[in-house]
Amino acid sequence: MARPWKRETQDYQYTESGLSNVVLKNITVYKCPCGDEMAEIPAIERIHQKIAEYLFRKPALLSGEEIRFLRKEMGLKAVELANLLGVSKVTVSRWENSAKPIGILSDRLIRLLYLGFLEKKARMSKGDILRVIESIKDRPQKIKIEVSHKDLVAA
Repeated sequence: MARPWKRETQDYQYTESGLSNVVLKNITVYKCPCGDEMAEIPAIERIHQKIAEYLFRKPALLSGEEIRFLRKEMGLKAVELANLLGVSKVTVSRWENSAKPIGILSDRLIRLLYLGFLEKKARMSKGDILRVIESIKDRPQKIKIEVSHKDLVAA
């Protein structure tokens, strides 16, 4: 007779997002006696909004993983992003694979494209948009993103 899956509440490394530095706090994880695990992730769309909002506001240049994440959130293919930015699809691929760092102008253009996506989606005010743009700085820094269940419930 098969043993049932064990249910635990724990912090969960959310690698399914495509980002290696996202930790979801207090997530229900089901563990099989065979070693398999399955996370119950509530409100995935809201989690992705929170992650993208953080990435948009972070002071450092976007990493390859972060560029890919924002591109996918906007529903763009790599070639579509390349065309919007006026670069080749090879350049976008190199950024996303961290083979080549993104330049500051391309970084800001991606953020502005994402901002346009948000504005269209949520109808942000012009003042909100200008405040967010002004908050972008050029200092590189390593980050760790954590999203708690409390952040998701307060939506």
